[in-house]
Amino acid sequence: MTRVVSIALFALALSAGCMDGHKNHHSAMDSLAEVDESREASSASYTVTITPSPDPIPFNDYFDLTASIVDGAGAPVTDATVSVSAEMPSHGHGMTVTPTTTSNGDGTYTTPGMLFSMSGVWVITLSITGDQGTETVEFNVVI
Repeated sequence: MTRVVSIALFALALSAGCMDGHKNHHSAMDSLAEVDESREASSASYTVTITPSPDPIPFNDYFDLTASIVDGAGAPVTDATVSVSAEMPSHGHGMTVTPTTTSNGDGTYTTPGMLFSMSGVWVITLSITGDQGTETVEFNVVI
């Protein structure tokens, strides 16, 4: 019986320490920008602007993401194939859902059903395949 109590107390102490460290880890990130509004791909072939709905992105609830994509001349990119993913780099995992992105035919692309199940720093990655080749654009988000 004493061994069971010792193991239970050790587990409780360990989880309390992790929770405290986890809390401090996230409170230190509160000063980061909530969402990068717009960012160019590294080769400057595309400029992407993302808009979450609802805004701000909710914690542990579904949201939609709309991406507006223009080429280097500022013209809407209407015929690209776009995929969206997200991960928490410091935790080494992505979302628990796999959303599908569809073109709206006007240079915007919608990804419904995204879900950030944990608070912290997320990186949203858009992979864009079009006339300029395939490129990725990343956005940092703090939930």
